[in-house]
Amino acid sequence: MFNIPELMGQFQKMKQDLEKAKESLSHKTTTTEVGGGMVTVVMSGDLKVHSITISDELIGMNDKKMMENLVATCVSKAIETTQEMMQSELGSLTNGMMPFLQGLKF
Repeated sequence: MFNIPELMGQFQKMKQDLEKAKESLSHKTTTTEVGGGMVTVVMSGDLKVHSITISDELIGMNDKKMMENLVATCVSKAIETTQEMMQSELGSLTNGMMPFLQGLKF
């Protein structure tokens, strides 16, 4: 039979550990480039965009549609890369529960 107080204690510890990991991730960043470095996005582990850099070369091309596509692609790839970092960092804490936990807000 389950020991409810023990399970609640384990859940509280896991929640505290996840909070610490989440705080730690907010201070880590990923850098993603597309178009041979024409667009660069720096994103933190809490999925906040810290910077978007567009090269002078791309700006000089005066091709708005290309610029929009490269920025959108770079942001999407930055999200993927950052989520991979998050899963790697949190994987030991969540033991495969990451898809379920991503929908929760702590």
